[in-house]
Amino acid sequence: SWLIAPFVGAIPLFLSGHYASYLDAYFEAMSGFATAGLAVINDLDHLARSVNLWRHVTQFMGGQGLLLVMLSLFPAHRGAMGMYVGEGREDKILPNVVRTVRFIWQVSIAWLCVGTLALWATLTQAGMPVGEGLLHAVNLFMAGFDTGGCSPRADLGAA
Repeated sequence: SWLIAPFVGAIPLFLSGHYASYLDAYFEAMSGFATAGLAVINDLDHLARSVNLWRHVTQFMGGQGLLLVMLSLFPAHRGAMGMYVGEGREDKILPNVVRTVRFIWQVSIAWLCVGTLALWATLTQAGMPVGEGLLHAVNLFMAGFDTGGCSPRADLGAA
């Protein structure tokens, strides 16, 4: 899954035209899923908002763990506990691995909503337009929550 997810995740990045090669787009997708925060993008400030959001969604999914994502989508897999432990998690919050994974996602989504609203209010109060503020709030929260650190704009990355 660690090789295939970035291969598929790199497709929208590469099609954006902001990467010198597919390998660069793959590197960026792998960086997102691994929450490394490394970027090789050209002209970040003119990147389509949808592609910029995708960069941050890869970090959010990577921060949850690709295997947790897979367990959420395909919970009937026989090796669910092995995959769960393989992701570096041994404790079960609930008696069932699948229920534990779903609980982790529920908490993460709740924090995403709360954090986004707080950042959005702060950004709009500082003078950023409402729509742009919401996009940046979502992106910044996802990057910060999972410690990826990927910025939605070049001038925000220097701060």
